[in-house]
Order: sequence, then C-alpha cells, then structure tokens
Amino acid sequence: MTIRKRFNINQELEKLFVEVPQALLYEPKYKANKELNRKALSNTAKLLYGILLERTKLSVYSATVKGDTTYIDENGDIFIFFDDTAIAEILNVSPKTGRGFKKELIEFDLLEEIRIGQGCANRLYLNIVEVDAENLRLYRNDFMQTVADKKETEKLRIDKYRKEKAENVGDTLNGNFDRTRTVKSTVLVQSKLPSSNKELSNTDFSNTEFKKSVVVINGIEKEITKSYEIQLDENIIREEKIDKLNKIHPMNAYTKALMDKFIEFGILVSESQIKMLNNCVYDVALKSIDYTIAKDGKTFSYFYEVYKAKEKEDIASICNFNMEW
Repeated sequence: MTIRKRFNINQELEKLFVEVPQALLYEPKYKANKELNRKALSNTAKLLYGILLERTKLSVYSATVKGDTTYIDENGDIFIFFDDTAIAEILNVSPKTGRGFKKELIEFDLLEEIRIGQGCANRLYLNIVEVDAENLRLYRNDFMQTVADKKETEKLRIDKYRKEKAENVGDTLNGNFDRTRTVKSTVLVQSKLPSSNKELSNTDFSNTEFKKSVVVINGIEKEITKSYEIQLDENIIREEKIDKLNKIHPMNAYTKALMDKFIEFGILVSESQIKMLNNCVYDVALKSIDYTIAKDGKTFSYFYEVYKAKEKEDIASICNFNMEW
C-alpha cells in the first residue's frame, strides 16, 4: 500500500499554506499530457483544494487552540467533513459537477475519501502537495519561456496581419504607397493648386487650400479624406475634432487621448490609422508619440516605426524579468 503524506498536526504547527500551492500551477504532472492520455487538473479542482485546505486549517485550529481533537485521528492525521452538498454550494455548481471536481483531486492523489461506516459522514484527508524548491524553480522558468514563445508567436501573427492590411492602405506603413493612385490624384488636382504647393514638405495647408482635393504630407500629395478635413479645420477646437472623428471611426478612451496629442502637434492621422491606434498598447504608444515629437517627427508612419521598436522592447522586458523569486 502506497504511503501518502497527509497533513499532520505537529507539522501544521510549524507551517500552514495560506494559498493554493504553486506546484499545482507549474508542475507538469498537473498539466495535460497527450502521450499519457491525461487531462490537466482543472482550475476549479485547484480552487477546491484551496477551500479544503482552509477547512484543514480549521481542524488544526480546533485542536491546537480549543483543545478539540475531534478532527485528529489515532495517527495524528488531520481530516475534515465536507460533503458533496457543501462542495456544490461553495463552488456554485450541481452536486454531480462538484463530485467530478472532488474526483479529480482523488485521481491526482491530492485527496483521500475514507468511509467510516453506514450512517457516518465520510472523512476527507487532504494530502500535502510535495514541492521540491529547485524543481519548482525550473518549472517556473519553463513556464516563463512558454509564455515568451507564445507572446512572440502572437506578435508575429499581429505583425503579419498589420502588414497585409498596410498593403491595401496607401498612407500607412513602410512606404508601400499606391504610386498609381498618387500620380492620378496629382494629375487631377495639380492645376488647381498654387505653384508654391509643389515645394512644400511635411504638412502644408491654409484656410483656402484645405478644402481642395489633396494635402501634402512630407512631400507626398494625398487625397483629403473626411478625417484629414476635420483635423485641418482651424475653426474648431481639439475636443470637437475628436468628437467628430469618433463618429467616423469609433475610438476607445485611450485612442482619443492619443489623437489629442497628434492633433496638438499637427500630425495627421487617417481613418485606417485610427483603427490601428485602437489596437496599440497605450503606455507604449504615448512614449512613442513623445519620442516622435522630441525628434521632430512629422508623420504617423514615423511614429509607428518608433512604436513597433518600443513594443518589442516592452515585450522583451516582460519576458526577461528576474526569475529569482
């Protein structure tokens, strides 16, 4: 017969767990294994372990403080009474589902249920989660590496998605402009523009010119969209501009705050770029705007290149934090 480590009254006087043991979260034996055809210990079962652990502490308290040894057997092992109705109630599930979670703990050798006799409640013995400090540290490291790998995979997926989207947007990233469209716009509107517009750089407009069909951004002529028109309107304040832009393309609170800075410093943002801002990490984007302004950057594409670089740095800092904990 396998001898399991149960909670012992003398041991519990020295140390008690106050949370669900970390081993239940990190150790491979509690995770799914396809080769062994083993399912993972469910999160609810882990929660149930923590609940039963609290009940076990109460048994210790009764014995040590009150002198009540009702919940200590002849071997000094600690047991509790917690029937299926109580489990179902505390987990807010049906009795059948609650029994399933209890069965998980039994199958993972975390719990023993001992029948005492007819008419008597079954005893529950909670087994100690055996933890080797060095192994647990290795499991944590493996866990963090897995998280880092998944973050990188997700980052590559997002980058691929953004690149595919950018190919269809002439004024977004990496200089992938639709030259045919640009030339066509130039031919249609060139005669309507003052000759001085041909030599402008960055963003150039005036009250009389902005209603025309193109705007010059960093030396490149682009069609004036409704978004550009709102941002270029000198007759309304920034708050009104943001409200109008929000009606064209819904923005979350963070994107509105970012747009406020873009408008303040005269960096034009298209509808498609507003959509991109909705998916940006706010703190990283804010730092990127500040950097762009400090470096006298004039375009959204400049900002976005900065953002991508800082986003990679941010992910790296999260994944490479000190594991000595």
